[in-house]
Amino acid sequence: MPSAEVFTQAARRGNLLELGRLAESLHLGNFNAFDSHAEWLFLSLHPAALKDIGLPPQRVVLEVPEQAGGETTRFSEIIDSLRKSGFLIALDGFGVKH
Repeated sequence: MPSAEVFTQAARRGNLLELGRLAESLHLGNFNAFDSHAEWLFLSLHPAALKDIGLPPQRVVLEVPEQAGGETTRFSEIIDSLRKSGFLIALDGFGVKH
């Protein structure tokens, strides 16, 4: 069954959030089981979700939406904290507004 249909049916049944979480968990688990340690995983989710499976932050690129940088000082502090924890950072949609 195409993934679009699965998500459409889950939305009709009110199970979209649960399906999304299941898909994220499977994605994280599959990546963590992948035998290569030279690959990066690009994510748009909270870093706390990685603790449960033991995925090292050095293998994860967190996608941060450009719009999240509204309050520049606080945004910079958060990005610095994530980098110090070992995560790589990618700005999602950078320059779209300009």
